[in-house]
Amino acid sequence: MKICFATLSDAANASQDGKTNILGIFQRLYTQSVPATHGTMVLTIMFRITEVSDLHPQEIHIVINDPDGDELFNNSLPYEPDATIKIGMVHSYFLIFSSFLLPKFGDYTIHIQAGNEFTSVPLSVVPFAP
Repeated sequence: MKICFATLSDAANASQDGKTNILGIFQRLYTQSVPATHGTMVLTIMFRITEVSDLHPQEIHIVINDPDGDELFNNSLPYEPDATIKIGMVHSYFLIFSSFLLPKFGDYTIHIQAGNEFTSVPLSVVPFAP
């Protein structure tokens, strides 16, 4: 399994015809004060299925670190491709965070591990200046 793409957005889904729809991609959130809560945040990860073992249930490990390196989230989540997924196809995985607490200003990192693949997604929380 190869991670092709990962991003944060306000919303994301897969259409019936296999397209990945992503709305409101962001890497920066503005807020007047911290701690702040972000209503809905979707982590979209797109994988290319590269071998037969990718067609079987696996885990995706996600760790979110705050600007000081402290873990805000650390979990292994199930990935179960359906029977329509074949080798060579790209498949989307969506993780929805609701009311996610961002305790301080600064640069956060979302670390993603799927099999032997690693990537990260940045998120900056910055003061809103009117």
